[in-house]
Amino acid sequence: MHRHPRYIQFQRMCTAQSAMILSNLHQSWAGIDFSLPETGIVRQYLSAPTIGVDYLNQHVATPLSIGGYEVKFGSVFIHQKPRVTRCSPCPPTEKSCELGDMLVVFTFLDASKRPLLNRAFLAQAKKHMTLDSAAQKALSDEEEAFLFPFNLTAESRCCSSSQQRFLPVKTQRRWRGLKYVVFNAISRTATCVVTPWDNGISANWSVSLFGIITGFDGLEFSRTPYKGQGWSAVIWDLLGVTAKAGTKGKARGNAIETLADEYNAFSNHHEYHQIGRAHV
Repeated sequence: MHRHPRYIQFQRMCTAQSAMILSNLHQSWAGIDFSLPETGIVRQYLSAPTIGVDYLNQHVATPLSIGGYEVKFGSVFIHQKPRVTRCSPCPPTEKSCELGDMLVVFTFLDASKRPLLNRAFLAQAKKHMTLDSAAQKALSDEEEAFLFPFNLTAESRCCSSSQQRFLPVKTQRRWRGLKYVVFNAISRTATCVVTPWDNGISANWSVSLFGIITGFDGLEFSRTPYKGQGWSAVIWDLLGVTAKAGTKGKARGNAIETLADEYNAFSNHHEYHQIGRAHV
């Protein structure tokens, strides 16, 4: 895929400063309370001030936002919202599951704050190296089609006529976009296990985040929303619809204002082309 010249320069700068960046990515876990349940840890990392994503924006994104461009991390707490319906044959008790616990987004913006590149991954959080949901494992590891709930697609700017959405297949580097995050209370950090789980391939959180910055991890999604049902539509609908929903008085989205503006500005559907299920 074509890379903007400014992003190529940015990649080189990040490579030259990799030691500093990796150190700060690791430090983003300092202050997280690992005694909390999985969802408490996720919520804290994604939305608490001065730690987690907020720390990433202060100590990683800000120093890297030079030379006429800006970088930004964002997140959405997606635990149990939305719950999706699997399209594959399965027992009724395994028909519904969550899409994940966390959406992490990296955006590379020009001087006018328009995205030049967006990357993201969805992750299911665990405190131990065990999985307790066959439905979640099947959806994350191998299945392509699923159904968003009606109330989400009713608000979708990408496809309101169908609840069906499609996750990337293996040939589209699915492992970059779908992960498990396992918390380690001893080392006070996290490990990213790529899909499928049974392959046992993992990397430190810092390495995965460095990859989403430099283009070697996370999965790219469109710079602006457009009509479709693939990966880009999945991410944009989570950013534009799920992020607005609150839980226990707390917003689910964090540091995604620029992307939310892009989503809300997307109103002229006829100006955008229809993408197929194999597209991102």
